[in-house]
Amino acid sequence: DDREKYQALLAEVRRLRAEGQPVVVVVKWLHRFGRRVLERARCAEELNALGVPIHSVAEGGQVPELVANVLAAVAQEETRQLGERVADVRQQVVRNGWYFPGMCPLGYRWRPATKEERLQGAPKSVLEMDPDRSPYFLEACQRILSGASIRSVARWIQCLPAEVRGDRHYNSTAVRRLLMSPVYISRPAHGDPDPLERTRGRWPSLLDDETWD
Repeated sequence: DDREKYQALLAEVRRLRAEGQPVVVVVKWLHRFGRRVLERARCAEELNALGVPIHSVAEGGQVPELVANVLAAVAQEETRQLGERVADVRQQVVRNGWYFPGMCPLGYRWRPATKEERLQGAPKSVLEMDPDRSPYFLEACQRILSGASIRSVARWIQCLPAEVRGDRHYNSTAVRRLLMSPVYISRPAHGDPDPLERTRGRWPSLLDDETWD
């Protein structure tokens, strides 16, 4: 419900209707408008009061309220089941010693897993050192070890080319999380309170344990 674009859309609907302009909300699929039944019902009631219909392209146009609520309930349940399946897969990947795909850490890149790695429980893509980006991560670490502040390192990283940063914004908090991430010592994100006691993963380390510690 707190999606920025969703709230912006509702605000624009209210503004246009306050000016007396006709408004129609068009979505490709109804579940892209929202998957929570309670919010879907609340929003439908508000839009009905404003005289604003919702047209779903895939569902054939304006959908009756009863049908819309049923579709929202189905979408909400699918979301729950999908979340459980993803969590199960994530746990299995981590148990097998691999890094679960997602946002690629600075200094690494994704490559397709080999057939042998897949047989060992690897996901479709695995981490490897990025020879072009890893020197920037190591430079950030060296600056910290030389006494530079987190804030100054954040400013330095933010001035790097967008392709190096992965188009991400690095403030002090982001840099602190980056330097504390056990991915750089080939350890999973969760487990023993001491990351160094966790089982080493199957991707290459960018730092040795002593330097990271």
